[in-house]
Amino acid sequence: MTSWDCQRREVPEPTEDALGVICAKEGVKVGTVFRKTAARRKEYSVQRHEVYEKLIQRLDNELETAGQLGIVFMDGNGSDHSYFNAHRKLKLASRNIIEDPLFQAAHRSQWIQMADLVAWAAYQSVGNLMQRWYGCRFERGVNLDINGTNCMPTPGSFSSFSRVGS
Repeated sequence: MTSWDCQRREVPEPTEDALGVICAKEGVKVGTVFRKTAARRKEYSVQRHEVYEKLIQRLDNELETAGQLGIVFMDGNGSDHSYFNAHRKLKLASRNIIEDPLFQAAHRSQWIQMADLVAWAAYQSVGNLMQRWYGCRFERGVNLDINGTNCMPTPGSFSSFSRVGS
């Protein structure tokens, strides 16, 4: 058994504790969206952005139903301009996500760090490291294949989100 195997067994408990704290916060909704795919390279990139577009449409619809406005913060430097397209496809006169995504480095934002932790746990659930926790803790219907099916996610196909509000 390698030292990594020993360390790996110790990962779920503190991660479970951290995710439990995030999920227990009043007004915070946490989940992931994904698409099961075998695509690679350019086709994978196209599908990744399609998943993001569906997430933005879903969040915009939820905000409209709740009579609220929202804004999206993302990890990164904004060099991948394709994320802007999903926001620009929303109808300007009726959109509830009020701006293009705002990019921020994870080390400067606790919200981005929380979303990264959720995405990491979802990714690890594929390898069964977090399966026990991830499969039962999040609100039913929030962790979903963005296509509406019950497929297991594939590594690297996750977008995580945190939503503050009712």
